[in-house]
Formats: sequence, structure tokens, C-alpha cells
Amino acid sequence: MSKTFEEITRPDNGPLVELNNNMQEVFSQYRKNGKSVEPIITQQAVPVVPECVGDGIAWDEQSNKSIAEVLKDVFTTDDKDLKEAGLWIKNNPEKYIIARNIGYTVEKPQLFYLKNKMTGLNLVLEQSFNATGKHVGERFREFDMQYIATDEQEARLYKNTFSKAEINNMDAGSYEQIEVTE
Repeated sequence: MSKTFEEITRPDNGPLVELNNNMQEVFSQYRKNGKSVEPIITQQAVPVVPECVGDGIAWDEQSNKSIAEVLKDVFTTDDKDLKEAGLWIKNNPEKYIIARNIGYTVEKPQLFYLKNKMTGLNLVLEQSFNATGKHVGERFREFDMQYIATDEQEARLYKNTFSKAEINNMDAGSYEQIEVTE
């Protein structure tokens, strides 16, 4: 069965026309600026999240927990049962969704040395571990100079810098807060 020329019609270019219209729309969102082309629509900045939230996001992604599951868990749990990360997500759900979708920057907490105003001694948290490596206790001690760990083992045993949140949770009224600059 052969067709005559009149029976052959030009195919509908719907997808090509639609693609062309979409490209025209995309190009209309840009404007020329000298030699470069710059988008009119500004990119959304990635949110800054606390370290605990960054760790939580990494864990959720590794365990394939969806954003919806996390939000459901957070919003159906009583505030007193949530840890710091959960409370942050509950108070900042939009930032959490953006962080999970396009990325995030982890907030580096400002650290402080604590120096006793009366004695001039520096506060150090000494941690104790048993032979298997389990944390068994801690105590505060004071040293006459800022303690600097010489290896990883000492860094694990002695903590001499504290975040604002940690300082707020301890009775540090008699200590001068010296900002860590490194």
C-alpha cells in the first residue's frame, strides 16, 4: 500500500515546539552583563546548621531515612524527649528541608578557654576511660597554663576548650572566657 504525496502530512512538532518555548523561557531569565551572562534569579544560599544537625543529616542519608520520616518523627515527639538536633529541626523545618535537598554548611562553634579570675589557673576537663575504652567519669582540674594536648590520646583525655552552650551549662561565673583564636 503506497501513499500519495497528499496523504503524507508533516509530523506534529509538539515536543520540539515545547522544548523551544521552554528554552526561550530559560533564556529570558538571564540578562547580558558586559561579556558575561548572569542569572536574574539568585541562587539560594545553603543553610548553616549546628554540628549535631549536620551529623544527624549524614546519619539519616546513610540510613536512607526520608525527609518526611524525619519531620514526622520530630513533630510527633514531645519536646522534652528530643535531643538538640531534633529541637533545631522542629524550630527550623524549612532550613532542614533545604539542607537535605541542596546541601548545608556546618556551623563551627566559637570555643573559649576558661581562666579562674581569682587564681589565674586554667580549667581542664579530665576524662577517665576503662581498659576497654568505655567512658567511666570526668572531673575538672585547673592548670597554671593553657593545656595543649601533644597527641590524640591526650586530646581524648583532656579537654581545655568549651563552647558557649557548654559554659552556659556549668557554673563558670568565676572564670574569664578567653576566645580561642586558632
